[in-house]
Amino acid sequence: MRIAVDASRPLADEPSSGHNRWHPEIEPIARVPQDEEITAETRDGIDGQLTAASSHADADQLDLGVGHPLTGPLFVEGAAPGDVLEVEFVAFEAADFGVAAVIPGFGFLADLFEQPFVAKFRLEDGFARSDELPGVTLPADIFPGVVGVAPSHELMAEVRARETELAERGGVVAGQNPEAAVPASAADGLRTIPPREIGGNLDVRGLVAGSRAYFPVQVPGALFSIGDLHFAQGDGETCGTGIEMAGAATVRFRVHKNPTWRPRFPAYETPPQRPRRTFATTGISLDDDGRNESMDLELATRRAIVEMIGWLGAEHDLSREAAYVLVSAAVDLRLSEIVDVPNPLVSAVVPLDIFTEPSRDKIVREKRRAEVQGRLATERRRDEALSGRLEQALRNATAWRTDARVINDMDDAAVALLQEMRVLLPEPDGDARERVDGKVTELQAELDTCRERQRALTAYLDALDSLS
Repeated sequence: MRIAVDASRPLADEPSSGHNRWHPEIEPIARVPQDEEITAETRDGIDGQLTAASSHADADQLDLGVGHPLTGPLFVEGAAPGDVLEVEFVAFEAADFGVAAVIPGFGFLADLFEQPFVAKFRLEDGFARSDELPGVTLPADIFPGVVGVAPSHELMAEVRARETELAERGGVVAGQNPEAAVPASAADGLRTIPPREIGGNLDVRGLVAGSRAYFPVQVPGALFSIGDLHFAQGDGETCGTGIEMAGAATVRFRVHKNPTWRPRFPAYETPPQRPRRTFATTGISLDDDGRNESMDLELATRRAIVEMIGWLGAEHDLSREAAYVLVSAAVDLRLSEIVDVPNPLVSAVVPLDIFTEPSRDKIVREKRRAEVQGRLATERRRDEALSGRLEQALRNATAWRTDARVINDMDDAAVALLQEMRVLLPEPDGDARERVDGKVTELQAELDTCRERQRALTAYLDALDSLS
């Protein structure tokens, strides 16, 4: 199933395709079965407000109330409150244009960057390049910034109450902007800006193809939505944007009933990542005047980022704004330690290969790698399905043989009673036995072939790695 949207038009012009608020009463745009691949096309996270024709000044004119346009909700058959929804991210598709920006008043270092700045990216051959970031080539690492399920009315009321109380204490909370809500009936819903129990603007860059996320289901059908695809982003999304783009996400759902552990907040698992050479700056909890604070992670993060911006300017001749955008698009923020008083240590880590223009051979290898990894993922899914079918076939064959042995030691009346109660399987005839045994043999052979294909694909990937 493919769900199409017109990414050239804002969500408000095509409200039947999605929403930009979380609300349990938004009508689903589709009902989807479990274990079937669903492809959802998506708009970019700022709803197409910045284009290839945009100037730096345009970043100061954005209506942040329209973010994030999500494709959905999707009603997942079989999902009910109390369940856990597993979402497998199968594949992603990229548009040919992406954008990152410094938006005045927004971002981690908003007080240091007051002027708007727009970096426009050409997305081709699995890489992003921008005239505003000369000498930088960023490889595709596509993931959804916003993903989640609908809140229940009870959870929505709880969230509103706690965020209102926070605002009254002087905390910063995203404004409601009810006039920008789509659909208008969801104006009293939750903004998509922060992450919460249901998911939301997680910005977890590990949710690439091959990863899985787990959400506590709050309402019937879960009402899953996705959007805000990023071509690439560093952990932390420092300036407030990754490389924002339109595109498509292919996912598959599984519902876990009576889970042994049900997370309060989203959980996820990621595929293995290839190691890359990196350079890192660090920061401790000093303020801008050099005053030491105790175990202040925000100050340590600030110091590490400011150091990285300085290094990027000195070593790679990037302007402060360009360096800030690059930190958001490519630099990972890591909590290195949090035990040695008075200073925690935060690292800002940049992969060094982004400063080397990839050769045509490397571009071909990366595209081939993506294709082969997709085929390998398909074979692994086939392996999982075949293993389940083989296990069931073996259980059937074993059950018939077990029943046959038991029946030999019982009188006819007891056998008839047990068969009436459907405790015993019907006695198969000779042909049925052959069919069951033949099915086991057939499935085992198919599974063996599938695993041979996986070994061959894995060997091919290893060979590609050896050429890197």
